Amino acid sequence: MASSGQCLCGQISVTLPQGTLNDKTENVLMCRCNNCRQVAGSLFTYNIVLPKTDVKIQGEPKAYEDKNTVSGNVLLRRFCPNCGSRIYGTNSKYPDKVVVSLGLFDQSPKPSVQLYCKNRPEWEKQIDGCKDFEAMPTQ
Repeated sequence: MASSGQCLCGQISVTLPQGTLNDKTENVLMCRCNNCRQVAGSLFTYNIVLPKTDVKIQGEPKAYEDKNTVSGNVLLRRFCPNCGSRIYGTNSKYPDKVVVSLGLFDQSPKPSVQLYCKNRPEWEKQIDGCKDFEAMPTQ
């Protein structure tokens, strides 16, 4: 059975292929860059990166073009126009990928990567088995 999640008001839903939240945990990440912290209104965003073809969106999210990024890449951040929930984003450097907000789903897979750990507060513990990067890793 596919994994489905929705925004706070239910106007937008997201469906991922069966097993994605169990089998693709290497694609689960937390980002602590300043932009992600601001867009989340929290210490980090919690996402899964998937091929666009694997993600089905129902409803019409609104988009915000985030050009002021540390990487210099343009991020298109999509959110519910009614309740404001983050839905997904795309990165100009990786046009075939989608970064889906995991807060939409009931399941909470363990992240495998944390980005911009230099912004992690001292009081927050490291996650066992998670790769930490002080900034965006170069590939």
